[in-house]
Amino acid sequence: MSHPMILRGVVLLAPWLGLSGLARGEGREPSPIEDELYQLIMAAQVLNLESPDYQEGRLDFDIEYQPPPAPHNLNPQPVRARGKTIWKGETSLWVYRAQAPDERNVFGSPLVEALESAPTQYFLFDRKQTYAYNHKTNTLHRSRRVSEYHSLHVLNVNPHDLWFRCRSPVPSSGRSWAEMIARGGPVIGPGDRVSIAREGGHIRHTREIADGGTSTITFSLQWDGNVVHSRYSGANRDERDVERSYEWGRDEDGLCILKRYEFKEFEPGSDTKLHQSLSITLDSVDLRRPVSAGDVSPRSLIAMLPRDVFINDRIAGKRYFPNPGVKPPRIEFDRLAEIVAGEGFLVKD
Repeated sequence: MSHPMILRGVVLLAPWLGLSGLARGEGREPSPIEDELYQLIMAAQVLNLESPDYQEGRLDFDIEYQPPPAPHNLNPQPVRARGKTIWKGETSLWVYRAQAPDERNVFGSPLVEALESAPTQYFLFDRKQTYAYNHKTNTLHRSRRVSEYHSLHVLNVNPHDLWFRCRSPVPSSGRSWAEMIARGGPVIGPGDRVSIAREGGHIRHTREIADGGTSTITFSLQWDGNVVHSRYSGANRDERDVERSYEWGRDEDGLCILKRYEFKEFEPGSDTKLHQSLSITLDSVDLRRPVSAGDVSPRSLIAMLPRDVFINDRIAGKRYFPNPGVKPPRIEFDRLAEIVAGEGFLVKD
């Protein structure tokens, strides 16, 4: 297969991918120009999702999330997290600090310390199992119940989970932009009307939804066909409009990298009053240095923790100290066992 031809930073793979046509609205066929623009943005999105350039890497993140009001808390406080993540394929390791003043928040228990002095958190996730560190009891919990930590998906800032997806705060993993515009895909209905137009250095995909709502997605030719803005406006005044924006840059090799992401959901009937919002700033993105399986392994995580860390393996039904020679006082061990049992962590999956 020949190497993809690159035209002004946009990869043209449409003929090879077998992509043709555009989601057709009622009583209307797409023009040849619309068809070509559709192939262009679809090919760019598919390529990004499958590109080995984005399958592993490292980066720093700064997250601020304003949760929506809830019956138990009508004025929730913002949640912040700052740290580093390293990923390889579907496995990610996070080392971060968080500030979450409220009793119920995406991180579970309140974290009221200033962000700079908050305890360091550790979390390893591979979609089949999780390793979550509890600094209060110095215990690392292994579990199969990935759903228990679904709210921590707000930390998923790697390319596959954030950069090329229609992302929401919690849970984070939405549909890819390729799915959002796919002809005959899961999003565009038979009664929807779709138009695609080039506006300078952008391609705008507009979907007039059969129920009266409107969705617009703006792709940038300067940034390799990636999304720079999207907006959903509901048909009814009781619906909440949603807006997403992406700010891009390039690394030393000229590879397109995400610098900032913002999500805004507005109160019904308002363009200014927010229901919830999410802001993610990425820095020190490194897609060049190889990541080995060992870099995102339980062993690498344990090496970051205190030497006397206690393992509570809910999958194997074992509880032990992983590092040889660790012999805590019996009184402390008994107290730790009581704490672990009291939190319900001795229940086997």
